[in-house]
Amino acid sequence: MTSKKQHKITVPGGKIYASEYSNGSLIPLIFIHGGPGFPPSNLEQTLSPLFKNRPVIFYDQLDVGRSDKPGLIKNWYIERFVKELNQLIEYFDFKQVALCGHSWGSMILADYLISNHLPNVIAGIFSSPCLSVQHWHSDAKRLIEKLPKSIQNIIKKHEKENTTEHPDYQNAIMEYYKQFACRLDPWPKSIIESMQDANLEQYEYMWGPSEFCPTGVLKDYERVDQLKKINIPSLFLCGRYDEATPESVKIYANQVTQSKMHVFEKSAHLAMYEETENYVKTIENFLNKL
Repeated sequence: MTSKKQHKITVPGGKIYASEYSNGSLIPLIFIHGGPGFPPSNLEQTLSPLFKNRPVIFYDQLDVGRSDKPGLIKNWYIERFVKELNQLIEYFDFKQVALCGHSWGSMILADYLISNHLPNVIAGIFSSPCLSVQHWHSDAKRLIEKLPKSIQNIIKKHEKENTTEHPDYQNAIMEYYKQFACRLDPWPKSIIESMQDANLEQYEYMWGPSEFCPTGVLKDYERVDQLKKINIPSLFLCGRYDEATPESVKIYANQVTQSKMHVFEKSAHLAMYEETENYVKTIENFLNKL
């Protein structure tokens, strides 16, 4: 029977919340959620029941969800989030552990693995990764061109005039998200709640006013040339309609010697909600072969 434990873990800047599901004795898995600034909604309720034979850890990054919210800009840089992950891994002290980073979480995961990661980390899973903002931005421009011309014009107008807070721009964002973030109709309640509970100040400071307008401190994030330093088995995942496009994800995967790649044919950016059982099965198959 699955048991759940809740933890508060001291990390640089405060304490973070983590939930531990003890599902068996296979290699444990830690999820690094996306954002930045967005709580992981009910990711643990969605995925934990499907992982039947391994411990699974979910955590809320500092300033979101159930973690401390000091709200200090000095905490909003990637090196601190990498240290936060390191503290989390040390806290649980598994003999072996795999890490799964989704979207912004893949940036944290990449920087952690490129640097001197702990030896008990034996596998990495990059779920809809953003490992080059240049690739992400150029892909976004191409994806925007698939939207109605009226939506494209609204996006261009408000980004040019720096009026991205305008309701018309916000509505245009939603049209983009419905195509390339989550294609379920209607959206699950948990995704809507995550957007409503988001720390938008942190999101805009670190990333920008929208997924396709990176103007924050992460705008110069480029790791393609450093991915070759990752020397553990790695799985790259994305959706066919993902804003993390299959073309870019393939470029990332090709840089890692021990890599595999899988595309979810019915999904956009949130395959864990759009194809939940297939998502878990793909991860399980990868981990079971380690």
